[in-house]
Amino acid sequence: MQSQVNAAATAAASLTQSCASLSGSRSLPEMTTVAENVARQSGWDGEGVFRVKTGVVSGTDGVLGFNESDLIQANAVAVNYKRDVKVSSLLPDQFGMIEMTASAAARKEVLATVSAAGSTTVVGGGLDQATVLNSLLGALFNGGSPYSFSPTALNQLSDVTIRLGDLLDDVGVGSVVNGLPVDADALATTLAGVLDATSPAGQLADDLLDTAVGLDGISIEQVLQLAEDGSAVSEDASIPVYDLLISIAMNVLEGTSVMLDDIAVNIPGLAEVDASIEIFNAPAVVVAPARQNLDNEWIGHVETADVAVQIGALIDTDVTPLGTGVRVRLELPIEIQTGRGEADLVRANCAAGRENEVTFGLVGTSGVASLSGAADINAQLQLLGIPITLAGLRLNLDVPIGQNSFDVNTAPMELNAPVPESMVVGGGLELSGISEADISVEGSAEAEDFRCGLICSVVNGLLTPIVAILDGVIESALVGLLTDILDAVIDPLLSALGLDLGVVNIEVSGATQGQVTLLNDLPPGLFDD
Repeated sequence: MQSQVNAAATAAASLTQSCASLSGSRSLPEMTTVAENVARQSGWDGEGVFRVKTGVVSGTDGVLGFNESDLIQANAVAVNYKRDVKVSSLLPDQFGMIEMTASAAARKEVLATVSAAGSTTVVGGGLDQATVLNSLLGALFNGGSPYSFSPTALNQLSDVTIRLGDLLDDVGVGSVVNGLPVDADALATTLAGVLDATSPAGQLADDLLDTAVGLDGISIEQVLQLAEDGSAVSEDASIPVYDLLISIAMNVLEGTSVMLDDIAVNIPGLAEVDASIEIFNAPAVVVAPARQNLDNEWIGHVETADVAVQIGALIDTDVTPLGTGVRVRLELPIEIQTGRGEADLVRANCAAGRENEVTFGLVGTSGVASLSGAADINAQLQLLGIPITLAGLRLNLDVPIGQNSFDVNTAPMELNAPVPESMVVGGGLELSGISEADISVEGSAEAEDFRCGLICSVVNGLLTPIVAILDGVIESALVGLLTDILDAVIDPLLSALGLDLGVVNIEVSGATQGQVTLLNDLPPGLFDD
């Protein structure tokens, strides 16, 4: 009986929330049917009753127990097999029957490494993007001095992962969770010791230790969250290093403003650009299963950074109405609010049999984002050699960005050796799609006092049609320039932090699945109802 119930529990555990939810919702009757079918294959003759309960197998220091829970919280299935057997096969009528029972619980689940800190978003950029990323990384890690990482070196950053076991202070302290360093300072020290000091990732870790203040005030849970709640986190879980470093830095800087002075982006008409970033929420790397805890919250919950970016763009460009050159100059502050995006790991399919692939499903929403700016326009031109300044016009930039919800699945991933998958979800803002509908030039252009002597009538005659169309001409000319600024400055800045307006960028970089855990010592009275 015990071997049959062991086989039945092991098979039913493959239908838990944390192991088979991608294939649709499961039920106790379905689990009971699976348990009975496997028991028959193990020699059960059909006599007696199998009963099934879902729950969580958890414990510390190797002492595990089963606690009943709802399906959506379960990583294990307990099976009870009860039947009446003859006390004596020689004298069955004389000694009658006796009730016998056997019980077992089995745990099976797959865990994903999930983050929203942007490791894959540093990939594929050109020199301009590398310039912006170097400025940001320098402000975060290098005391303000920009790095000189090439696009190739930045690409390499996204590929670096570290085995979770290599981050542990003391393997064998009872659990992987308890073996983590106690704070971000110890974690950064461990990272610096494991990484090649000459690599981009090693340089970032060293500079973070050298320049950051307050690392010892950041708890490890703010940077790296490992599921407890009955999950067996494997030391073989892979952790993205870039995401860890960005998370550490942003946690230190949370509530402060980071300045990036004079970003050297080459855009015709852009004389100078700088930026400041204020951080309201820092992301973390999460290793978790696809189920809820006892508080009905998803264990695998990740959040994007929530930041405000203030761009100071000094625009100095020429426009040409009616064949006359007009020089337009304005200091335009552009404010970007990203909002806090979030995602929950809600579905998973475990590897089974000869199949070594796993799949995950996530749901969530992007942050409530906004992009706006306004500035007075200073326009200068010369007519018949007379310098004229035009004032009274004001540029307004207001780009509507809606909140997006999403429900996505990863592609099948190879267990223990996955190819990281970055899912860019949400409608997002196509920065290259900024149009005249998103900007407006308001007011009336008026010439400031100028001296024109005997030719005033001629000058005024030339100036009147220019003033009449100037707002439309400036509006059209600035659409392309503003688009270039957004593409070349704002996009890579946000990408380095794992952000995009109206989008959630989630990376699933690892997948681990331990062996099935089998228990025979179940709580008394579990099946008494």
